[in-house]
Amino acid sequence: MKTTQPTRTALRAASRSGRFLTSQDRRSSGTRATESRRRSRVFREARRGRRLERLARIHRLLEIQEVDPLLNEIVRCVLHMTRARRVELQLESNGELCAREALRTPRRPHVGRRLALALRHGDQRVATLRVVDPMHTRMRELRGYLDVAGGAVAMALRLQQAQGGIRRYEALVSSFSDICLLVLGGSGRVLDMRGGSASLRERLSALPDFDVACESDALGLAHADWLDTLARARRGERAEARTTLHVQNDTIDVHLVCVASGDQDEVLLTVRDLSEVKAIEKALLRRNHELSVAAERLKEVDMLKNEFMSNVSHELRTPLTAIIAYAEALLLTTPEPKTRDEFLRVICEQGHKLQKLIGGLLDIAKLDSLATELKLQLGSLNDVIESAVVTVRPTAEKNQIDIVLELEPDLPPVYLDELRSQQIVWNLLTNAIKFSPPRSTIAVRSWSG
Repeated sequence: MKTTQPTRTALRAASRSGRFLTSQDRRSSGTRATESRRRSRVFREARRGRRLERLARIHRLLEIQEVDPLLNEIVRCVLHMTRARRVELQLESNGELCAREALRTPRRPHVGRRLALALRHGDQRVATLRVVDPMHTRMRELRGYLDVAGGAVAMALRLQQAQGGIRRYEALVSSFSDICLLVLGGSGRVLDMRGGSASLRERLSALPDFDVACESDALGLAHADWLDTLARARRGERAEARTTLHVQNDTIDVHLVCVASGDQDEVLLTVRDLSEVKAIEKALLRRNHELSVAAERLKEVDMLKNEFMSNVSHELRTPLTAIIAYAEALLLTTPEPKTRDEFLRVICEQGHKLQKLIGGLLDIAKLDSLATELKLQLGSLNDVIESAVVTVRPTAEKNQIDIVLELEPDLPPVYLDELRSQQIVWNLLTNAIKFSPPRSTIAVRSWSG
């Protein structure tokens, strides 16, 4: 026979009527109360577990600072919360698909439902989340998570942009070996030092702190001037000073630029080492002085040359006038032999004088010409030698010197400047005639080798 358990209402009615409950009734009522308490406890534990899971998801979001891992974490969490077929995330800043995740489950029918959820930070839309075929959506819980995720993504993007700016700035500062960047605290104490060469950082590290209470002369500035520089920088002005730092029995000429960093009372101090600039300035001044002295000497030489040319032009005109006059007298008249010999002697003397003057002019021309342009063309070296020998042969015969040519007939043509080559051979032969004794022989040979 099937027995029925008394309900709570029946038990209360029996209690009011004065009828005593049997032991079976009491056991049935206790079992139901125990089951109800167990279910309430399980419900509370499940609710607390979901709350802890939400807090854990938010905690993971706040721990991640890089953009790509953060986007992947958001996509995985949304995929787990919605049990969707696919979740995609697209940033608004570049419009690219940055993260995508698909649920790896057995095939199930397409529901055809799609959600487009926005990740916002305040009024700004940070990213768009597309959810394909979600099985269930707890929109209140999902939107709360996305609100936190939008703020986390915005902070990560700003952090990434700030880190990129810091890397570019550090690369820029480190590329200058003569510039060092110091971060000064509120009291002027050095908090950080970046850039500059190792020697510059070492010398700056040996300095006492740029403390407002420090009245040391290491900065090369009066204490009041240094306080005024810091005050102007904290007001947002650009304060500059050129001074000499005294470090370990050494001095450094520097240029200081002090500006506010935007972080409370901190100040950015740029120290530029002017030692190399000073050395370059000294070298330029020395070079300018040398050039000035050389220019003065050239001016003096030019004045002397002009004076010499004016004198030489007068000296050239005098012998030429005498030569022309005596030559015309010999042509137009028939003087006696004694007079004719006198005229010829005068012509020869004036000719020698003219030759000396022209030789001096040629020497000056050689000194003035800094470069000679050669006109190279194929020619015969034997022809050049023969032309030079014909020019100097009268002088050689006058000094009783014989010139013998031993030229190879099949000498191949070469590239040469004919005029300059004749001058070279003529100079060689002239020196040979000048330093050779009478009744000697000068041999000129050519051969291919």
